[in-house]
Amino acid sequence: MGNLIIIYNLGYDDSDRIISVTSATSAGDKFLFSYTSAGKYSVDIYNGNVLSIHSDAYTNIAGFIDSTFQYNNSRNFSSERYVYNAANQLVE
Repeated sequence: MGNLIIIYNLGYDDSDRIISVTSATSAGDKFLFSYTSAGKYSVDIYNGNVLSIHSDAYTNIAGFIDSTFQYNNSRNFSSERYVYNAANQLVE
């Protein structure tokens, strides 16, 4: 099997946060980020302009991801919780 190279165009908001990652060859394949509050952001993943996955990430006071909630277009969902030690290293 050979190599596959995909080029993405990146978009940023006025706060230099990433807001979009869009395929340069297939504009309907993209990741869209939204920052809804100080401790939460969302990511929507589109394939062929169809929403495939929505994910909400919640951050802790240190700015690290604390937990996530995700669902897809098949109505499956998952959640995760992250635990850090005193040195801010991910342990669980």
